[in-house]
Amino acid sequence: RVRLARGETESLAFCVHAKEAVRNVKVVAGDLSGPRGSRLRMSISTVEYAPLRLRGGGARLAPLRLRPCNAPLPLKAGATQQFWLTLHAPAQGASGEYSTTVTVHPPGRKVRVRAAVLPFQLDPPGEPFFGIFLNPSYLPTEEELQELKQRGFDALLWFWGHYGLKVLNEDGRLRLDFTDLDRFLERVKAAGMKGPIALALGNDSVGHYERALAEAFGLALAPQVRGPKGRSPKVTGDLNDARLNALYVEGLRQLIEHGRARGWPEIVLLPYDEPTEQLMEEYRHRCELIHKKLPGIRIYGVTMDRLAWAEQVAPHSDILVANGDFQRIGRLARESGKAFWTYGSVAARDSFGGARFRYGLAHWRHRSQGIWFWGYNWYRGDPYDEFDAERGDSEWAIVYPPRAGEGNRPIPTVAFEGMREGIDDLRYVTTLERLIREKPSPQAHRIQDDLERWRASWLSVSEAQAIQEKRMDAFRSDVVRWILELASARP
Repeated sequence: RVRLARGETESLAFCVHAKEAVRNVKVVAGDLSGPRGSRLRMSISTVEYAPLRLRGGGARLAPLRLRPCNAPLPLKAGATQQFWLTLHAPAQGASGEYSTTVTVHPPGRKVRVRAAVLPFQLDPPGEPFFGIFLNPSYLPTEEELQELKQRGFDALLWFWGHYGLKVLNEDGRLRLDFTDLDRFLERVKAAGMKGPIALALGNDSVGHYERALAEAFGLALAPQVRGPKGRSPKVTGDLNDARLNALYVEGLRQLIEHGRARGWPEIVLLPYDEPTEQLMEEYRHRCELIHKKLPGIRIYGVTMDRLAWAEQVAPHSDILVANGDFQRIGRLARESGKAFWTYGSVAARDSFGGARFRYGLAHWRHRSQGIWFWGYNWYRGDPYDEFDAERGDSEWAIVYPPRAGEGNRPIPTVAFEGMREGIDDLRYVTTLERLIREKPSPQAHRIQDDLERWRASWLSVSEAQAIQEKRMDAFRSDVVRWILELASARP
């Protein structure tokens, strides 16, 4: 049995164990029936187990990809097959109890599926927003972007030069060619994604944007400096080159003005990723240039996981973006008037509960205003071969590309469904917090205090405890109870 709000999607799973070999196992079910002829749509997937590469060597078999269950499948004697049920409640459907029967042939065993639809809709994601790091070699289709939006994602990040930005030298004048980028961002707008769009101009060793400018205009880069042990040499523009600096500003001015004219979401600039590694001098210079010449454009400052690094980045950034030391860096952001965003790794190898927590409540407990994850569709070699690169693809991606004959939609994973659940955890909280603001009362103050006690409790437990489904479900139940309590309270 599952409980969901109007317009929400929820998942259930069950297993079939074969005591003896079965040639063709078929699972049959219809939509769930409810009050006054209302129905809940339900789809069935098979859970595909696959080997996951272990960092210390070896592999383990784990539930990974979800594939449509549209044909019978064989089961060996002693084998167990997991099936995944996805239920979706219409936004305008009736609240109340729904049910259906799932039948497994052979031998005709039946599983009763029940769902309770709550008498409210969840607020759309607001603060925090949810964002993804995109693979530079793979453009999501409009259909794919629409599904991402439906799951709650609004923000995108990629590196300069990918998705179609070209630097052109036309008789000594700079022009950016937006043709391909316009095409992609029209898909983003059509999907209803609100942004922001974070554009990384360089990484921790290479200034991609300034290198493109130097190549187009025949300008020299700064002399290469060997990086710290294990780091690539620095490849950046000469900070004292007035011509390069002028082109740097002009290209960004064209980008911002073009985006505003086309109605793009907000563009946030990331001069260098992880600048504290070796690029702090360059970072300070580029941030000063952007703030002086392009006032109002926000700068995304990557602090990683140390307060000392955040303190270096903070004076030059509008947003502090952390992947650790969240409490102290969040406090620094609030005290210095900066926005506070967070990011982390969520990938196909994560469990449902692990992905749910790491992309939801793990960030809410630190009061993050924007949540990013690495990475959506990054692959190292053959996506279906865990062992053909230095690390397995299950560490780099949350979805898989379709194989021949599987259409053009990516193949979801159990962890991707966990992420949806994590986003919905925070949508329940967002809905509750709106009601608390709208209906101030002793009752609302009590509920706010109880909510803050839950937040504090998430800070006091280990991750092994935090990712337990029972704990997250208990929190969700309390939030639902408080929403119903405030929704029925008299104004």
